[in-house]
Amino acid sequence: MPSFNNTAIFGIGVVMPTGDDERGRQVNEYPGRHGVEVVDLGSRGRTTEVSGTHVEFSVAGLIFVQGVFRSYRDGIAYTLVDTAGRIWPGVLCERFNPTGAIMRGNNTYIQPYRATFRHLI
Repeated sequence: MPSFNNTAIFGIGVVMPTGDDERGRQVNEYPGRHGVEVVDLGSRGRTTEVSGTHVEFSVAGLIFVQGVFRSYRDGIAYTLVDTAGRIWPGVLCERFNPTGAIMRGNNTYIQPYRATFRHLI
């Protein structure tokens, strides 16, 4: 089950692919020399783009779970566990965006969302 800081904040239908960011590099040019020198500066982390749906039994419950999700946008890096069970330490919650209207289901309230997580390691 996916989690962030050991808290199950993601809801249902969660998709969370993680991609590598571009590596850092320094390009040097020298007078009188053809070509360039490229110095590898290492990894610049990863990004996980999450989409899912929160389902609660009341609007208040939906607002509460969204508030818990938003509380992790505090600039502190936590451990992210993805849907495949991979453990990613040192991850920031950068964005949380509920999408669309709150829908009413069979005694439930439903709202999809998207979120972005930045891996520091």
